[in-house]
Amino acid sequence: MSGIAGGNRINKKEVDKTFNSYIENVLKHIKGFQSAKLSGSAKIKSKEDYGDLDIIVRFEGTDKQEVKRNIIDYVSKSPDDMLVPFPSGRAKGKKYYNAGELISVLYPIQGSEEAIQIDNIISLSEKEYGFKGEFLDLPAEKQGLLIGLAKIILLEKKPEQVFSLFGIKTIPKLKQDQEYEFNISTVKLTLRLVTLKDGRDVKHEDIWETTDWEVVNKLFGEYGLDKSFDEMLDIMNKKIQNPRSRRRIPGTFQSLVTVKSGEVGTPKGDNKIQATNKVKKTFAESFFEHYFFESVGKSIGLYAGGFKPPHKGHFHIAQQLSKEVDEIIIFIGHKIREGEIELNNQQSEDIWKIYASYIDKPIKFVKSHITPVKDVYDWVDNNQNDYDKIIIGASIEDERKYSYFHQHKEKYQKIEVKKYGFKKENDSDKVSATDIRMNMNYLRSMKWVPDELTKEDKKEIINIIGI
Repeated sequence: MSGIAGGNRINKKEVDKTFNSYIENVLKHIKGFQSAKLSGSAKIKSKEDYGDLDIIVRFEGTDKQEVKRNIIDYVSKSPDDMLVPFPSGRAKGKKYYNAGELISVLYPIQGSEEAIQIDNIISLSEKEYGFKGEFLDLPAEKQGLLIGLAKIILLEKKPEQVFSLFGIKTIPKLKQDQEYEFNISTVKLTLRLVTLKDGRDVKHEDIWETTDWEVVNKLFGEYGLDKSFDEMLDIMNKKIQNPRSRRRIPGTFQSLVTVKSGEVGTPKGDNKIQATNKVKKTFAESFFEHYFFESVGKSIGLYAGGFKPPHKGHFHIAQQLSKEVDEIIIFIGHKIREGEIELNNQQSEDIWKIYASYIDKPIKFVKSHITPVKDVYDWVDNNQNDYDKIIIGASIEDERKYSYFHQHKEKYQKIEVKKYGFKKENDSDKVSATDIRMNMNYLRSMKWVPDELTKEDKKEIINIIGI
């Protein structure tokens, strides 16, 4: 079984009839449905079978949360032989999984007694519908290169010329320690005003966006967007000259193109590993400088937790830790956590990346395979000789998990486990991720996120957790 829904794999011969059946029996009965299309490898039948089906679904409307509620309401009331309850795991018995831009369900494979996970990726306009299709049809490896290109394109080209080419007007003037940067996702291409401190991104503001894929083609076409991954990588290597650009590409790629637990030992997982190694090798000299925080510091902070979701208490600990070290690694638990919503480690990391822009030290994220605390112990055993000081940030409740370091101080002389408390601003504050997940009204209030966040970043977090 694969995916959050615990579905079976589907043979490529069964894809089209199952997809068409799903449209007729489910999507056409949901308010506002307009059209749907397969995306990714299932669309072109590039493999013999698939662990899930990604489909882009267009609905009429302007409020994505309302559209999602309509989908969830219909799915929840559907008979079990139409939409199958999830058979195992923490989501056992549920009929949908709601995360960000998609809703996952389990649908019977036509001509079989088994069921396949279908991920419904929602769009509300024809341009968004087309944009998501184009992006998701790219292999994961090319998506990683494209996202990296977006980050550095304005280091390679003069911003004024790019803005003029695409009719981008009313752009705020840059202040000291600010720059422009593009960001691309499955949803849109965004232009950001980024504020830097000591060369680090500490704040960003979205100032322009588009869902027109033609803009993407014009902006990145010369870098081989229509070529194979290897050809695109070769073109990028020849064209990208700025040293900072060459540092950012491999770091961005490795953070995005990750091998999920279900992909380990599969051709898909192997391809991702091979692609990451090729990017490292292509930008080898620059990569290692970036990957190890551009210059390995003398002190490092380690912070581990489940972080489902990361809240203002977690942020406060990371912020306090950052004042005492040169760099930080945050270890994120792998388990999916339930409540009014379900949260996974990718959502946790995406939220942490927003928080990280408000912390004035480089931060790396590690998704744990067993437990984040074990990863801290393993990391210390393998790396403590490379640092003069290692501080492990812990809440008062978590300090006991690191007692082994205290008990064997002779072996861990560089290690300090430091408690950081978090003072509630008022009695209604919740500093337990479990309590937050269990209260939809509190989740939507956004009182659990740091006060420092902009409205744009709070909105992005709402999209990440899908509320």
